[in-house]
Amino acid sequence: MMSTTKGFLTGAARALWVSAWASAQEEDGVSMSGMDLDECAPPTPNEALIEAAKWIGALEAVNGKHLARIEYEGLIADGYSSDESASDYWVGARDARYAMGHGLMLEAMGHGASWFDDHPRFELKMTTRLEELGLEEEEELMGDEDEKE
Repeated sequence: MMSTTKGFLTGAARALWVSAWASAQEEDGVSMSGMDLDECAPPTPNEALIEAAKWIGALEAVNGKHLARIEYEGLIADGYSSDESASDYWVGARDARYAMGHGLMLEAMGHGASWFDDHPRFELKMTTRLEELGLEEEEELMGDEDEKE
């Protein structure tokens, strides 16, 4: 199905990447305590966008709707008005789409955080955990550190 929008995809990929990057840093003995991981992490690589797109495809499949519809329902539940002009509606919701993708990806990764922690619920079935979908392990997403040097 995979009909992604840039904001949602970018938010989901960023959550996936920052989590993988922070885990690798901590495994190397670098303390991430008290740090804003989103600010500290390097730019999101294409591999994270590809993995996030796979997850979005699974999210669409389990819900039987395109991502644009999932976003719309979530944003309406969050108080965005469907009476606004189409351009005003989507421009005003740009950051919310990023946040929704980020929050739902955190939930899918099992971090205990979710979009629904701070936003009204709407009808949405969550996908299984990422590893159950066959998505890459964090080590694979990070790549071989020796190759990068």
